[in-house]
Amino acid sequence: GILSVVKEEAPEFSDRIEEINGIIREYRGTFASGMPEEGNFDAVFPVLEEKGGDIGRKALYPEILKNIYGYHESPEEIEKQGLYYLEMELPHLKDIVEGLASDYGVEAELSALAKAVTERSNIEKSKIVDFINLLRERTLPVVNEHLVEVNPDYDTRVTETPSYLVNFLPTAAMNPFNDFTEKPFNIFFVTTDEKRSPPAGAADLFQVLIHEEYGHCVNFSNTSKGYGVRTSLLARIPSTFSLPVSEGISFNRESEALEMLKNIAEKENPTPEEAALLDYIRERGSIEQFIREVEFIVVKWRIIRFLRAIGDVRINMHRQSVAEFVKWASEKTGLSQNLIFDQIFIFQTSPGYAPCYFIAGEALRALQRRTIEAGKDIREFNTLASALGFPPRFIYEKQLEEFIQG
Repeated sequence: GILSVVKEEAPEFSDRIEEINGIIREYRGTFASGMPEEGNFDAVFPVLEEKGGDIGRKALYPEILKNIYGYHESPEEIEKQGLYYLEMELPHLKDIVEGLASDYGVEAELSALAKAVTERSNIEKSKIVDFINLLRERTLPVVNEHLVEVNPDYDTRVTETPSYLVNFLPTAAMNPFNDFTEKPFNIFFVTTDEKRSPPAGAADLFQVLIHEEYGHCVNFSNTSKGYGVRTSLLARIPSTFSLPVSEGISFNRESEALEMLKNIAEKENPTPEEAALLDYIRERGSIEQFIREVEFIVVKWRIIRFLRAIGDVRINMHRQSVAEFVKWASEKTGLSQNLIFDQIFIFQTSPGYAPCYFIAGEALRALQRRTIEAGKDIREFNTLASALGFPPRFIYEKQLEEFIQG
């Protein structure tokens, strides 16, 4: 699919593209016949059940964690932490599900509630990009005031995920461009393909916006612009070390934004910017209802990130196959096998990536707590954290420690 687009956009490379297509066909031919044409759950999962097994990474995986992503933690420690947080937060998710399910008159079951939440404030596929653009206009000044300063030259552009990328981006993602020029910008992809895991309700889209834009996009933009602190050229280069840094920031920002929303909703006299955001939300129902839905989405995605970490360890250390883990995780949490597959299987192209969210995120949250205890400004801390670039974690966390102690 990617090559077809390149061929259409750059016909002068047609001969070379056909050569590459030939290589791909030859590569595919080495696999068993009956290989699925679609990369979705229904097509792939039966193959994994039948043929999935040891993927041969057990010896390499601990070294990948340490040398490619800069983890302090061993595989065993990652799995242990993931299970600890999973057990700790599942009861909270269960309480949210039972309360909201009663309001909606649906079964107190996670998939049923997720469907009801999406349907209540469903945004038509053709209008999702427009909705996000209007939401981000109202969200940016509020986030800038309460959570993290955003550089004045910030440039992010929202687009629908093209069909040839939906297997890689089942929900949403961002990519930075022109990092080392005077005009860096980001592309924020939102997936609308119903065969994947698209965000379609207003609460889903709010959570996606917070994660992608006010986590990743601001992180890359502030780093590129040297906003707040000018870090070294080497630290500005995106690499595998950027994943725990940026995913940790984005993971935390979801919870931070939820608390921010609760706080401004309780204010008797919100600022004009806060009022504009609240009014836009109220166009689709009460602000109280929206906040409860966002809390459901945020906690659900925290559970997914714990599962990603646990699954990455178990699959790569050959403690469970992909299919075995998906079944275990679905039974454990109530999330559908389809959703877990979409959020787990894609990470097998990058072993070690999946734990980045919560492992680095919880380490960052601990530093945030210490910042508050030290009487420092949390927005100043967050702005620094978003501009330090992408060094290995021990350097990144040491720089934040110096801010706390300074």
